Amino acid sequence: MKIVCASSILYGTETFSPLGNVVVIPDQDVSSEHIQNANILIVRSKTKINQSLLKDSAIKFVGTATAGTDHMDIPYLNDSGIAWSAAPGCNANSVAEYIITALLCLSDRGKTGLSKQTLGVIGVGEVGSRVVRKSQDLGMQVLACDPPKSEKTNNPDFLALEEVLCQSDIITLHVPLTRAGLYPTFRMAHEEFFKKAKPGSTFINTSRGEVVDEEALLLALQRQHIQNAVLDVWDHEPTINKTLLEHVDIGTPHTAGLSFDGKLSGTIMVYRKACEFLGINHVGDPTPSIDPREMIKKNTLNINEPETVWEIVRMAYDIEKEDHRLRSNIKSFAHLRSDQLLRNEFSTFKVRMQNADRTLTEKVKALGFEIQ
Repeated sequence: MKIVCASSILYGTETFSPLGNVVVIPDQDVSSEHIQNANILIVRSKTKINQSLLKDSAIKFVGTATAGTDHMDIPYLNDSGIAWSAAPGCNANSVAEYIITALLCLSDRGKTGLSKQTLGVIGVGEVGSRVVRKSQDLGMQVLACDPPKSEKTNNPDFLALEEVLCQSDIITLHVPLTRAGLYPTFRMAHEEFFKKAKPGSTFINTSRGEVVDEEALLLALQRQHIQNAVLDVWDHEPTINKTLLEHVDIGTPHTAGLSFDGKLSGTIMVYRKACEFLGINHVGDPTPSIDPREMIKKNTLNINEPETVWEIVRMAYDIEKEDHRLRSNIKSFAHLRSDQLLRNEFSTFKVRMQNADRTLTEKVKALGFEIQ
């Protein structure tokens, strides 16, 4: 069996070789020519999966080691009898940790005082639900909006979009990119969206660049109706609106979900689905050996709690450094997303604190760190 694996699949050869002959191809070179005699195709979002690519090929299973599927023509795959799988939730914790890191960074800059802030979470799926829990652990009040879930569950905790916008000090988007249906998200953050937002609020987007009307956001920032912004995703990637980047507080190159743990999880999830498709009972997962956990040491004497939490998080993930890399290399978007720059999630760090009280210890632990 021939398996074509995009080079961006972390440990692709090691993971899929028990199933057949693995051929690794750079993402940008994956073409109909390369997959003619292949049976399985494993990719990430850089590869468009459609009729043009798969027509007349022998592909029977396509796996994307990503949570999103907007790069896949699902109706075509279903109509053609080609099995497919994604990896929903594989990078959810990574994105949630990015949000927490960004919030702590803004708080340290004196732009938000988290314990007194209301966070509006729009989209409460795999990522949004984690953001809700982690932000509550930091003492924030959280308002949630998810129209599809609200309609399905009748959960009174879900509020209307307008309510969340006008009451939230910080708004964060965690929605899929959809262009049809009752609740399309394409350009959902448009001029009226920002006008309804609480004056002086902060806007964060880590979902998809296309859900935001960037000209409307830029105007809201210039008028200071939206005071601060954090953007990890951009319309027309890899091209970035330089003027918009100059106006945001934190800008990163679509790396919120690019942790080592998240990418490996995506690989393993698709491997399991491939085994299921082939009728193979996999025993364990072919995972690489992981380096021992890094140690973070912190003496908390004479340092307040918010500052301590931020300093610990920054030692695990320096989001300001990533922001600087993008601003300094705006034309190297793809390179800035390479595997060599993958970060580790908080759970891979051990934290040893001196003079820390129980409240601080529990807060750091709740964020995912192992306390020593």
